[in-house]
Amino acid sequence: MLRQKWAITQGLRQTMRTLEVNRGPENLRSTVAHSRSSGDWDSDTSVVVEQFYVPQRLMGLAIGYHGANIRAAREIPGVISVRVRETSGLNWRNGTAGVDAVCDNEDAALIIVGAKNVEATKQARAKLEFVDLYLGVPQRYVAQLIGRRTANIPSAVDKSDVVSIHMDNETQLSF
Repeated sequence: MLRQKWAITQGLRQTMRTLEVNRGPENLRSTVAHSRSSGDWDSDTSVVVEQFYVPQRLMGLAIGYHGANIRAAREIPGVISVRVRETSGLNWRNGTAGVDAVCDNEDAALIIVGAKNVEATKQARAKLEFVDLYLGVPQRYVAQLIGRRTANIPSAVDKSDVVSIHMDNETQLSF
């Protein structure tokens, strides 16, 4: 993010120099008065920020193949930034290695989405958020759920936003 800010400010400076050469310095002052410094973006109240956690084992799905999901979320109209903060890993402070945990679950990554409106943040979150959902099914309904030769499983995956379905035979629940 810092590199992006630096690149943006460099681009703004170059644009200002080009404007100064083309128009002259007296016309540039009105443009500079309405421009923002890089520090103003953090304190802007018109930006909606959405933060959520994704389990570390599902980060491959959230990021996508070569970052395809992150790029798709950034291309949503209204989205300003998408940042991923790893919450577990080595953090070198005072010469010692420690774990830098942002949340109670150290095996999760924090995704921060900044956008101009709530709808854009919700769309980006829908693209990037992946969760594990465990549902207990009574034994008498398992055969109906699976179907003949597991025919119902692919149709359930196709009809919903489910990435995959795993069956656990070891867990026995009494209903």
